[in-house]
Amino acid sequence: MTGIGGLIFFWLIPILGLALGVLGVVFGVMTTRRAKAGAPGKGMGTAGIVTGAVSIVGALVFWAVAVAVLAS
Repeated sequence: MTGIGGLIFFWLIPILGLALGVLGVVFGVMTTRRAKAGAPGKGMGTAGIVTGAVSIVGALVFWAVAVAVLAS
């Protein structure tokens, strides 16, 4: 859920999108590790990692573009 929230917020409130993306990756890794030990949810863990990573990249690109536009 945090990775999906990051995807929604990275272009509205980039710092919130970045924070939610990091949490999505962290929780996704935790879920994937638990799934290797026999718990269900490997797909959800992978989805958290992917959506969190996309959210992080999107927020960083947004900030880079904003800085470039404001600097020129």
